[in-house]
Amino acid sequence: MPGYLCKCDVRMDYTEIPAACSYYLVEDAAVDIQEDITTHQAAWTDLKNVLRCPACGRLWIFWNGMALAPTEYECRGVDDRTSD
Repeated sequence: MPGYLCKCDVRMDYTEIPAACSYYLVEDAAVDIQEDITTHQAAWTDLKNVLRCPACGRLWIFWNGMALAPTEYECRGVDDRTSD
């Protein structure tokens, strides 16, 4: 089962589509709104996979594909999992 274990010991499962913890990141310049469909196809292939831990909020960005280790980003001072 595809998943990733966060440092907080929560396993992020991304087998279901859509997966609640899975996002895509795309470079702003790659999303130039044009009528040329090939531009959009190129942007789709350049998407980066991102996982967000539902427990601690860490982001795990796979800059070089899912086969290689992701980069961890710990969110500090921002918690959108709670409402004020």
